[in-house]
Amino acid sequence: MGLRGILIGCALLAGLVVSQRVVTVQEGPMVRTEGSHVTIWCNVSGYKEGLQQDFEWSMYLPSSPEREIRIISTAQQNYAYAVYAQRVNAKEISVERLSRDSALLHIAKVTALDQGLFECYTPNTDGQYLGSYSARTNLTVPVSPSVSKLRVQKTNQTQVHLEDSRVRINCSVTSQTSADSQHAVLWYVWRAAGDGPHELLLRIERSGSFEYGAYAEEERLRRRVQAERLSPRLYALTLNRAETADSGTYYCLVEEWLSDPDGAWYRLARDASGFTQVSVRQPEVRLQVEEADSNITVAEAGSIRLGCSIPSQSSRDSRFSVSWYMERSFAYGAEEDDEDEEEEGGGGELDVGEADGARGERQCVFSIGHDAVFGNGNCSPAEDGGPHSRLQFSRASLEQYGLTIQRALPSDAGRYVCHVEEWLLNPRNAWYRLATNQSGFTVVNVIEQESNLQSVVCANDSLFYFVFFYPFPVFGVLLIALLLVRYRSRGHGKSQEGKNGAPLLWIKEPHLSYSPTCLDPPALSLHPGSVD
Repeated sequence: MGLRGILIGCALLAGLVVSQRVVTVQEGPMVRTEGSHVTIWCNVSGYKEGLQQDFEWSMYLPSSPEREIRIISTAQQNYAYAVYAQRVNAKEISVERLSRDSALLHIAKVTALDQGLFECYTPNTDGQYLGSYSARTNLTVPVSPSVSKLRVQKTNQTQVHLEDSRVRINCSVTSQTSADSQHAVLWYVWRAAGDGPHELLLRIERSGSFEYGAYAEEERLRRRVQAERLSPRLYALTLNRAETADSGTYYCLVEEWLSDPDGAWYRLARDASGFTQVSVRQPEVRLQVEEADSNITVAEAGSIRLGCSIPSQSSRDSRFSVSWYMERSFAYGAEEDDEDEEEEGGGGELDVGEADGARGERQCVFSIGHDAVFGNGNCSPAEDGGPHSRLQFSRASLEQYGLTIQRALPSDAGRYVCHVEEWLLNPRNAWYRLATNQSGFTVVNVIEQESNLQSVVCANDSLFYFVFFYPFPVFGVLLIALLLVRYRSRGHGKSQEGKNGAPLLWIKEPHLSYSPTCLDPPALSLHPGSVD
C-alpha cells in the first residue's frame, strides 16, 4: 500500500471515530430518600443528523446485576415489566423529551426498591453499530429514610368571642429537621360533633402562594379569612367579623419540605397542631325594661301620658322596636246591672293585681320598628297615624320612649304595657332580633264627664262652631241695621223742628173725668206732634 493509500485510510478511520455514537447519563451515585422526586437526564450524540432519537430506560438490582428490568420507553407503549407497569400507567414514572437527542426520566416518589443501576439505551439509527449505545448511573435509596424532627405545638385551647369580633388562631412549629426546611400549612375546621368531616379552609404552599378550600368558597369565608406567616416558624389564621356559624374546632397541618442534591423539593413529613375550640356567641342578653306598675287617672278629653324606660341594653349598637298594648276588661262598655259595683266606682277601672282570667283582649295601640318606621314594629296599631291622630310619640333620649293619647275617651281605660324588642346587625349586614322584654302595667282610669248642654255642644264640632262662632256675624249684621235705622230716624226728626229750633207742639184736648168721688182735678197732657 502506498503512502496515499495509507493517508486515505487514516482519514477514513478518523472520520469513523468522529462519527461514533456516544450516550451520556447523569453522573452517579445519586442518593435519594424515600418519597422524594428523582430526575435522571440522558443525552446522545454522534448519530446521523436529522433523525429523532428514542430512549429506553431499564434498571438492575444489586442482588441481580445481570437481570434487566425494563421501566419505560419513548418508542414502545407497553415496554415496562410488571413491577413498574402500574407506576408508569399512574404517571408516577414518566419520560420528558427535551430535544431530539435529550430526555429526562422522572420518578415522582422513589422507594427503596428503586435502588440499583439505571441504564439509558438509545436504539441504533445509523445502519451500523459504531460507538456506545447506552450508559448507566447508580441510584442509592438509604435502606431507613431521613428521620424527621418536625414538631408542631399541640396545646389545646378554647376561645370565646362575641359576634362581629376578630378571631386569631396560631400554629407554631417547635422544631424541624433542617434549617433549610420549608413548610406548607393547611388550615382545617371541624364543626360537626362525632365523625363529621374536616373541611379545608385554605392551603399555604411552601412558596408562599395559597389557595382556598371548597368550604371557604361555600361558606363565603373568602372575604373574611386571612392567613399570615408571622415568622419562619409561626403561622396565624384570622377570621374577621366572626359569625356564630364560625364556631368549631380549628387546627393546622404542617408539611416539611426538603430539597435533594439536584434541587428538587420533596415532602419529608407531616405533623398536626393541637385543637383550638372556637365559640362565637351573640352578645349576652342584658335588655331590661322598667317593670314598675303604676296608676293614671285622667278626665275625659284629657291626655294620657305613657312612658317606656330601657335602663339596660345588650350592646351599644342595639336598636329597639317599641310597641304599646292595651288590655281592657271583657265587661268594659257593657251595662252594669249591679248597683253596688257602680257605687264602689269599679266601672271601667282595672286593678294591677287583677286576675288574668278577668283580662280582655290585648290590642295594639302604637308601634315603631327598629328602623324608626311607625307601624313597622311587632304589631299593627288599630288607630291609623296621621296629622289628626290622637297619638303623639316622643323619644327624650336613647333609653326613654313616650306615648301621649290626646282627647282621652272612656274606651281608652285599661291596662297598658310597653313591649320592647332588641335588634342587632350581624356581620352579613342583616338585622336579627336578639331579645324581647316588656314593662310593668300602667292602669289608666278615665273619668267620664256628665252629659249636660255644655258637654254635648263641646263634644260635637259642628254644633260647637254653630253655637259659639256662627251667631257673631249675624249679631253684627243686625247691629249695623239698627244703627242705620236710628240714624235715618234722627235725620227725619230734625226736619220737624221749628224755626227757633224748638219742636212744634200740638195741644190735645184735655180729657176730663167727672166723677162724684174723684176729687182730683182733670189731667192736661201735652204730646209732640206736627202741624199739617
